[in-house]
Amino acid sequence: MASVNLCSIFVLTFGIFAPTSGFLWDNYNVNRLFGNYDDIFDEIITQVAEPDKLCVNQFKYFVENLIDETEWAVKFLDTWGKMPAGLRSGNSVDFGHYDQCMEIQQETSIPEVQTIKTQHCQLPVRDLTIHKKTAFVMGICAPRSCRGEIVSKIMDAFLQENVKYEVTERDVKCTDGTKEEFGDFEWSVTGVFIALGVIVVISTFYDFVKKCQEEKGSSVLLSFSVYHNLDKLFYKPYGGRETFDCINGIRVLSMAWIVMLHCYGSVQYIPAIYNKNDIAEFKKTLGYTFNVHGDLASDTFLLLTPFLITYGFMKTKEKGGSFNILKFYLHRYLRIMPLFGAIILIVLAFFKYLGDGPVYDAVIETTLEEKCREYYWTSLLFIQNYYNPLNECIAPSWYLSMDMQLVLVTPLFLLPLRKYGYRFMPVMIIVTLISGVNVFRLCLMHKFTFMERDEWYEMLSYPTHNRIGVWMIGMGLGYALFMSKNKRMGIPKAIQFVLWILSFGTMATAVLSPFPFYRDASPDFIYFAFYQLLHRWMWAFSVAWIIYACCTGNGGVINWILSVSLWRPFAKLSYGILLLHYPVAILMRAGMRTPVYWTPFGVFSQYFMAVWGFSAMLAVPCYALFEVPLSNIEASIDRKLEEQRTRKNNEKNFLKFFSIPRIRHSMRTRF
Repeated sequence: MASVNLCSIFVLTFGIFAPTSGFLWDNYNVNRLFGNYDDIFDEIITQVAEPDKLCVNQFKYFVENLIDETEWAVKFLDTWGKMPAGLRSGNSVDFGHYDQCMEIQQETSIPEVQTIKTQHCQLPVRDLTIHKKTAFVMGICAPRSCRGEIVSKIMDAFLQENVKYEVTERDVKCTDGTKEEFGDFEWSVTGVFIALGVIVVISTFYDFVKKCQEEKGSSVLLSFSVYHNLDKLFYKPYGGRETFDCINGIRVLSMAWIVMLHCYGSVQYIPAIYNKNDIAEFKKTLGYTFNVHGDLASDTFLLLTPFLITYGFMKTKEKGGSFNILKFYLHRYLRIMPLFGAIILIVLAFFKYLGDGPVYDAVIETTLEEKCREYYWTSLLFIQNYYNPLNECIAPSWYLSMDMQLVLVTPLFLLPLRKYGYRFMPVMIIVTLISGVNVFRLCLMHKFTFMERDEWYEMLSYPTHNRIGVWMIGMGLGYALFMSKNKRMGIPKAIQFVLWILSFGTMATAVLSPFPFYRDASPDFIYFAFYQLLHRWMWAFSVAWIIYACCTGNGGVINWILSVSLWRPFAKLSYGILLLHYPVAILMRAGMRTPVYWTPFGVFSQYFMAVWGFSAMLAVPCYALFEVPLSNIEASIDRKLEEQRTRKNNEKNFLKFFSIPRIRHSMRTRF
């Protein structure tokens, strides 16, 4: 938090750093900062290399015109920031006027000056008093010929000499708003997407022609049809009760909670906030406690995936189907990878071109491009949650890695569960307990508390072996529902009531019980250890009961709410929203020109709703272009192979029928 003294506020607000102040344009204040400019520039120009002398000459030309009150120079200085209002509230940035700075271009006939084009620089300064209490960042307009190091050198000389301030970085960050031309990588990615677009157009046209002819087209050729895929998204109904419609509502609400968590938690990605100190107060509220534990929504998905896998596996085996482990892995890979890979390519190739602003390039580079460029391979190999998890390319990378790792080990539990049934459950319980004990051990060993989230989250929440317990609960739920044959079960009303109360009470406890510790900043590491041991299991069992009750006819109004058909398309878009919302959230903040005023309701109404809505909108074409096509092709190949197997079996049965001796004798006698 920046603190200030009254003298500094008076001097910098009503003096040289106030472009909108009436005091700025009088000779007194201009001369106060730049009165000795000849001496300073003459000294600086002897200290810089030959290529940097153009910068010094252009800066000097600007100051000369400013003292003469030339219109373009006054406009130039008018773009500069000043001491930010609200330093004591946590606001330490004033960007100035970025767009006005970018518009300035001054033609001159002086050979040593040439044409002055501009760039916007972020200048970190602090006072030179013994306490050095006043520190902030101000945006200034500078000649584009200047390197950041020379801008720092010039401004530091004037500030130290005349107002007792200093620039705290030797090489300040500057941007001129121009974008580098497409390179080989960008053109290659563009070519890939153009090729995909051509395939989509051909497939869609083929689909249209077949519909006009009222003929059934090839399922493989229809795989990339936008019409065909969007029809699956919005209109194709689910068949039978085994679709578990209640899961749709659970998916959508859980994904909304995850997006909200990242919107409220993305303060570090917001370059400037007027009232940053108010965020510390928000962390003591019940709303923060609810929001910060939105990571439990990821446990909901860790429950749903093994539930559906286990139930589907059991139904397949019951019908006499085979289990191909390579096909099982390939199916999951094709489900995750196309959209994930496409978003990584889009981030690396195109995000730098999607906007501009005082800090746009820096934010996109540090939060997305640099991490994707360096660690894309850890995401594509699904090891992000173990290898450098804090530098994940896309925020959900750690979850996708965990999901794939758990899918890899799932057959080790599926096959024995099919063979031994409930007798295998103790093994799954032991695995769950070992995972929980390890979390408990780490909490006690490091004496973690709720207030040290940045320190413990990587160690406790990212490793797959610490989260496998919820996966086991999901598998148990899938087997239990399979054994019930997905039939209506008449649970007495009294028992239902108790189970629903226990379920909602347990969920509320898992989410809100840490509130007193956040409010009072309690260092109680014993409670924290027990909480980390139990809260994910508590949440998973509660969600499991809701699904079980809804699927067995005991859900009542809860089942009706969760099964509303409106949820269905959004549930199908949930994976796209998961991957898209993080880049969208960063993109919306990277181009900011002024500090934002942070309020909980403002984040919800202006940020969360925008991020979720825009992500859902983008998820629609992503679903049609990336998620569904390869799955369509896989399903088509499976159908073809199944038809071939069926035909061969029929032929074998036919030949076997006529190979029976009694049938052969009857045929010879008759003919």
